[in-house]
Amino acid sequence: MKYTKELYNAARMYPNGQMEQQVNALLDELDRLQQASRWISVSERLPEIKVPVLGYSPIAGMAFEMIMNNGKWDWFDDTTHWQPLPTPPEGE
Repeated sequence: MKYTKELYNAARMYPNGQMEQQVNALLDELDRLQQASRWISVSERLPEIKVPVLGYSPIAGMAFEMIMNNGKWDWFDDTTHWQPLPTPPEGE
């Protein structure tokens, strides 16, 4: 992860490891968020059934929502990657 070493070294300058614990917690959360939003190759695995996801087609040059239609994924033939849809905003 970018900046991990720099943050870790900066955190070590604080007494009793207080800042180190906080930085490590932040780094763990960054890792979790990066994993949750990473593009997954369709050759690695397909999305769960009936869960809408975001797909990517390099030939079309765009991302699009993928849905299951009649038991099959409805996507471009050249779709190479997908990822879970982001959490919708809260409130309004």
